[in-house]
Amino acid sequence: MEIFLSHARPDRSRVNAVAQRLRQAGNNVWLDTGYSSGEAWWGEILRQLRLCDAAVVVVSRASLRSQACIRERQYAASLGKPVLPLAIEPFNPDLLPFELARLQIIDYSRPDEAAAFQLAGAIMRLPEARALPDPLPEPPLAPPSPLEKIAEQLRAPSLDQDQQLAIIGRLEGALAPSADENDRDLALDMLGQMEKREDLFAAVDRRIAVLRSSVRPAEAPRTPPWTQPPPAPPRGQWTQGAGTGQRAPAGQQAPAGQATWGGQGATSGPGPQSGTGVQGQPTAVGREPAPDAVPNPHWAMAIASLIFFFPLGIPAVILAQRTRASLRTRDLATAQKSAKVVKILFWIVVAIYVLVALSRA
Repeated sequence: MEIFLSHARPDRSRVNAVAQRLRQAGNNVWLDTGYSSGEAWWGEILRQLRLCDAAVVVVSRASLRSQACIRERQYAASLGKPVLPLAIEPFNPDLLPFELARLQIIDYSRPDEAAAFQLAGAIMRLPEARALPDPLPEPPLAPPSPLEKIAEQLRAPSLDQDQQLAIIGRLEGALAPSADENDRDLALDMLGQMEKREDLFAAVDRRIAVLRSSVRPAEAPRTPPWTQPPPAPPRGQWTQGAGTGQRAPAGQQAPAGQATWGGQGATSGPGPQSGTGVQGQPTAVGREPAPDAVPNPHWAMAIASLIFFFPLGIPAVILAQRTRASLRTRDLATAQKSAKVVKILFWIVVAIYVLVALSRA
């Protein structure tokens, strides 16, 4: 199925995960890059809406106030395309526009496997797209953007200092906290294009540096993409149950009965310090990690002694008794012969003991 994925620029990271999920289900997904503007860019969006089989409309705070998203879903409805709203954030149904409130919205605020199956099932249940109406409805105008004129100016081969300062002033307005977040990424991209200009004036370069230092960093997505596995709890943090990634407040210990993730100085509960565990592996509270089950080398030598020394010791004892008896009867030849055999057995025992000791070293 050919799917048009309508979204706002601030939702790009989460929307990419949705697009990947839809492609894995065998669909062809089109979404704009988010860094183009002008009539040609808007004309391509409208053309893709006419070619698609269905439009998946991402519902978020950013998309509900985006003029481009509003016009995209209205044009899709006027073409008779099936529209599937997909909420990537918790939403209040009373605040939704009428064209979305009357449709069944797929809750994708928690992008787990259950939500993925629900999305795949909703795509399969969509009705087939009807033939395009003849004549086609009047296409909506491109959404106004205060950055379009800046994009045209940046394409100029040269700009004087006043023109460059005027561009930076407009970009400052687009990056202000009260500005539309949908223009933020595009404004940052234009700011980077300005920095790369060969005719950039020093005063403008200093103005750009000040602007970049004052711009607050973009917020991370509230929900991680469904394709990424949950991160392992970092060292020095405690978790409850399967792990929430919460950090123990400063100066406090993890509550008793909770697991401690290995880290130097990490403790759990009011009990004794649990010691340093293996990084990323939980250890039980108040319990020392089990020692490695390595056999003691002395046990190995003792076992070897029982196997080899005992059979050799019996004849040695017998020969020693014979040597003593021969000495009593003054039979020196027999005594020397028995003593010589005892020495040989003794050195055999010593050699075996040394070999066993070296093998365990």
